Amino acid sequence: MKINAFKYYISLMILLSTLVFSCKNAPEKTPESTAENTDNELSAREVRLNAAQIETAEIKTDTMSGLDIAPKIILRGNMTLSPQYHVSVHAPVEGIIRDLKIMPGTRVQKGQPLLRIEDFRIVQLQQDYLTVKTAVVYAEKELERQKELFRQQAVSEKSYLQAEESYRLKAAELSGLKAKIKLLNIDPEMLNNGNIQTSVKIYSPVSGYVTDVPANNGKYIQPQDELASISDEQGLYLVLKAFENDLQYVSVGKEIYAYSNTAPEKRIKGVITSVNRQIRAEGYTEVYCRLNENHAWNAPGSFLNAEIIGEKKNVQVLPEVAIVRYDNRNYIFVESQNQTYSMQEVETGLTDNGYTEILNPKAFSGKKIVVQGAYTLLMKLKNVDE
Repeated sequence: MKINAFKYYISLMILLSTLVFSCKNAPEKTPESTAENTDNELSAREVRLNAAQIETAEIKTDTMSGLDIAPKIILRGNMTLSPQYHVSVHAPVEGIIRDLKIMPGTRVQKGQPLLRIEDFRIVQLQQDYLTVKTAVVYAEKELERQKELFRQQAVSEKSYLQAEESYRLKAAELSGLKAKIKLLNIDPEMLNNGNIQTSVKIYSPVSGYVTDVPANNGKYIQPQDELASISDEQGLYLVLKAFENDLQYVSVGKEIYAYSNTAPEKRIKGVITSVNRQIRAEGYTEVYCRLNENHAWNAPGSFLNAEIIGEKKNVQVLPEVAIVRYDNRNYIFVESQNQTYSMQEVETGLTDNGYTEILNPKAFSGKKIVVQGAYTLLMKLKNVDE
């Protein structure tokens, strides 16, 4: 019996020693492990910072506020020449081209000589004019003579009427030839001195830039042949593409600010002159604008952007930096409890001068929203997710 009691005592001592050793070697809970257990209790859209992290990230919160902002839209288009300002140059007579000195890109002024047309028909037309002019003088004198004889009853009325008819026909023929002479840019009065010209000059009908010269010196041309084409920059318009949701900001008389992609800092003021009310199959219509200043985009086809500013309205806004983009959606961070921030989706509208319109303001009314350091919170949340 004594032996069994001794064995029982030895076994009990060994068990107690093992329990004491296990307790001494048990790991103590550290603040870090406690924090990890706390973070695990957060949702996938929440992040918690300690005081030191908040100070380092410079986290600041605020509530939404009202602000007057003006909607802005950007439309794109190109410079287009109005058809009535694109001029084709033709000669009123056929003949041979002489003294052609223009080329595409040449700047010309209205009334500037472009070339000469030489042909014997030009000489013939002037001769016919002088011949008919002499005949008119004779017919007029004959009419006066017949009129006097008829008054004296020395001739019949028929003779008088024939003289009158002859004069009228000659005068009409002279008037027609005079008009043709003027079409050739020849002064009929200069022909009285025998100054018959063998060629006529073709002048520029408008001021602008030569865009095409399908002619050359020595070429024989007909009146229907185009000698040159000239673009008058006064007819340049900026034609913008506006889609249906843009039309609420577009109206005749509305100011625009045009700029190119290569020089966005240089903006030219303009005004909308007309709006095509027919929506094309692609969903857009044309907005025609006149630019107010001289610019470097005089060439038709130049691509430009135009900013159109709408009427101001009072809306609830947040600083633009308070909104972060994640998975193609917009989010803000709302302080759900002390040092804990919840990422919540937000609907955004217009942005003006660093502030963005909130389209669902009721969901965040009176809540503390992170207005500085939102991107830092997003990065920490993404790291937690990973």
